[in-house]
Amino acid sequence: MSSKQTFYVYSHIDPRNNIRLYVGIGQYDRAWCTRRNQRKEPHVLWLEELYNEGYTLADIVKIEHNRLTKKEALQLESDV
Repeated sequence: MSSKQTFYVYSHIDPRNNIRLYVGIGQYDRAWCTRRNQRKEPHVLWLEELYNEGYTLADIVKIEHNRLTKKEALQLESDV
């Protein structure tokens, strides 16, 4: 894998109804990052609601595509 192919496209899916609520691109742990300083407040509140109901990030995060360049990730993000 080229060092430039370090991006992925991910979704945050509501496990209660399987509706995709967020699509983004990331590197490393971005898809699993839930800190308030790295997410908008409504998204954090939604995640906290799911945690309080017993769901985990394993139930929420789905990697749609991986091993991408940033350009490829940005193109695919709009397709998901």
